[in-house]
Amino acid sequence: MKCAASQAFSSTAEEQLAFSQFAAAQVRDLGLLRDIDQTCSALEQKRKVFVFVNDMVCGMLKSLASVDSVVPEEEILESINRISDGLIGYSGNLKAGLKAANRDRQLRADDGVHDAYRAAISALCDLHEVVEDYRMALLHHNALRDDGDAGPVLSNVDEIKAYLERL
Repeated sequence: MKCAASQAFSSTAEEQLAFSQFAAAQVRDLGLLRDIDQTCSALEQKRKVFVFVNDMVCGMLKSLASVDSVVPEEEILESINRISDGLIGYSGNLKAGLKAANRDRQLRADDGVHDAYRAAISALCDLHEVVEDYRMALLHHNALRDDGDAGPVLSNVDEIKAYLERL
C-alpha cells in the first residue's frame, strides 16, 4: 500500500513527465523558425508588389476612358501578353510552394506560411484579372474609335454568307 506522500510524488512525477513531453513537442528549431519568418516576409513583399501593380493598372484602366483617339496597341498588347504569361507562370510557382507547405510536417497552421501563400496567390490572381480587363478595355476602346477598316455593313444572312465566301 502506498502512502499519501508516495502517491503525491507519483502524481507530480507523471505531471512532470507529461509537461516535459508537451514542452519537447513545442520546442522548434531556431533555423526553422527563421525560415518560416523569412518565407512569410518574402511572400508579404510579393503580395504588396502585386497589389501596387494592380492599383497602377486600375489607374491606367480608368484613364483609358478619357483618351479620345485610338491607342497604338501593338506594343502594349505584346507587353500585356508577356506580363500575363509571367503571372501565370509565377502563379504555378506559388501554388507549388503552397503544396510543399501543405506537405511539410514541420509547419503548423498558426505559423502563417499557408496564409501568406494564399494571400500572395490571391493578390496575383487579382492582378492577372485586372491586366486582362485592361487588355479587353484597350481593344474595345480602339474598336469603337477605329473607322479605317470597318468593312461593309452586312444586314442579312445572304450578305453575310456572300462576304464570308469571298474571304
